[in-house]
Amino acid sequence: MSIPHMMLTMNKSEKLIAGIKAEMEIKGESQYSLAKNHGIDQAAMSRFLNGKGYHFYPVIEQMLDALKLDIEVVREVRDDDTTR
Repeated sequence: MSIPHMMLTMNKSEKLIAGIKAEMEIKGESQYSLAKNHGIDQAAMSRFLNGKGYHFYPVIEQMLDALKLDIEVVREVRDDDTTR
C-alpha cells in the first residue's frame, strides 16, 4: 500500500490522527461506537482526533488497542543525513 501524497506533508501528530481515522473508517467504527464499545472517553477522543490536543496518551492507547493497531517508530532518512 502506498502512502497518500497528503501524508508526506503532515507532521507526525497529523499522520497519527489520519492513520487512526483511516483505520476507524476501514473497520466501520465511529467515534461514538469506539467510545461506547471500548470504554474510551468520547470527549477526549474527539478533541484528539480534531487536533485540539496531543497529550491524550491514555486515550490514544485505548483507541489503538480497540482498533488492534500498534505504533512503529520508523527512522526518517534524509538527503542530509550523515549517520547512515
